[in-house]
Amino acid sequence: MQRKIQTLTSQESILLLQELCLINDPADHTPRRIRNYTIALLMLDAGLRVGEVCGLQIRDLIYNGEPVLAVTIRPEISKSKTERTLPLSSRLQDAIRIMITKLPNAGVLPGQRPMFYGHELGTTTMGQNMTTFSPITTRQVQRIIADASFSAFGRRIHPHSLRHTFGTRLAKVLPIKGVQDALGHRQLSSTQVYIHPDAEDLKNGIATITEDSPQT
Repeated sequence: MQRKIQTLTSQESILLLQELCLINDPADHTPRRIRNYTIALLMLDAGLRVGEVCGLQIRDLIYNGEPVLAVTIRPEISKSKTERTLPLSSRLQDAIRIMITKLPNAGVLPGQRPMFYGHELGTTTMGQNMTTFSPITTRQVQRIIADASFSAFGRRIHPHSLRHTFGTRLAKVLPIKGVQDALGHRQLSSTQVYIHPDAEDLKNGIATITEDSPQT
């Protein structure tokens, strides 16, 4: 029996992103909110796993102070331990560009530093005040997405739902092998869960075959 996956409708995706950050309102572009928005888009528009998002470094998304056109998932952060490259959507590139302007030194810090940070910790060393940062964790991302989805449309979702949404949408326009490569699945059977019709697919499919049927 094929396992059922949880996905978002187009409207739910819009509401979630708006809850995370109003991208058309510069006043809402705080470092934390644009960070959360970008994290969600990496799963929704590029299909990254939550662990892969947390493992991204500055060099993976920013080059010479500008967003990259495609993100390469390094083997060391990939669940399948294989490299894959995914083009970034225009809105994802725009989000990264805003991050560069809002996060201190995001475009010039050493490239091997984590892209997304969780807590900012103030420490004192030898009488000097220093600030250290801890990379964001999968648990933090899970909480961010769960809280935002509950506020946006009344139910808590897991970050995997964003990846599942990406895979399901991609399966409607690409052969299954292409979807497998994009999601980084070792086994084709893992990808087959995305080949399932939703209510809208069934409606359109039935309309097509009945419209093409000869009149009796």
